[in-house]
Amino acid sequence: GRVGSSQLAAHFADGRQMSTFFGVTDKEAQASGMTGYKASGGFQSVTLTQNVEFPLTTQWSLVASASWIHLVGSAAQSSIVKQVGDVNQGSVQTAVSYKF
Repeated sequence: GRVGSSQLAAHFADGRQMSTFFGVTDKEAQASGMTGYKASGGFQSVTLTQNVEFPLTTQWSLVASASWIHLVGSAAQSSIVKQVGDVNQGSVQTAVSYKF
């Protein structure tokens, strides 16, 4: 039958990763019109994921997952998020699985 699971995760990132994804340098700010922002390390997000697997045959399954991601800390305060994004993000994935 159908198999499902839930997952709750907190994601931490160092300053380098946060700057890469959420920072805006002075040069980038000038080119984009966005406000400059120096992101710092810390908790990045909280994610709630629901997974479900639908067996099609004994070896083949359809797998799906949906996630809600809530940005926190330096990520949530980023000018990118505030000006053109949202602290609430979503993700949906589907796949076909084969078991050997």
